[in-house]
Amino acid sequence: MRIKIGGNPTQEDLETVDEVVSELNDIISTIELSVVEENENINMYFVPQGDFREYISGAVLGNWAYFRYYTKDRWEIDKAIITIGTFGSNQEDRDHHIREELTQALGMGKDSPKYKDSIFYESEGQSLNLDYSPLDKKVIEILYRKDIALGMDEEEVLKVISDRIVEE
Repeated sequence: MRIKIGGNPTQEDLETVDEVVSELNDIISTIELSVVEENENINMYFVPQGDFREYISGAVLGNWAYFRYYTKDRWEIDKAIITIGTFGSNQEDRDHHIREELTQALGMGKDSPKYKDSIFYESEGQSLNLDYSPLDKKVIEILYRKDIALGMDEEEVLKVISDRIVEE
């Protein structure tokens, strides 16, 4: 996946994007992420929240960040657009949103109220986890395993990974 940066990112934003790309490349063995100037299939824009709909049709206003991915036949993600809000947000907010939205744009699009240390954690208050939890890393790795096929349902995935599941 090739990521092009637009809008008005800070130097720290760019460094965070590079860090997250590097971490994802360490976790995922089946795709390679990179930051590019052209031929992108992921656009990440650093813009005021009020401008999100200029980049993503139907973006929900009031969010600090937003993403949408687009798929080919059989659920293959071939394009994504990410907006990171710049109005009223601090660097820690943006660092969290860069990590969360980029990861979600790769196919893990749901937030969860269950695991407080997860980058996907969402509660009534805003979560600002800045690192992947051990569970996050496992979920990302599982989604992109060579033996996990596009369109598999839960039962099919569990059959593939059942030997790796540890009951707690």
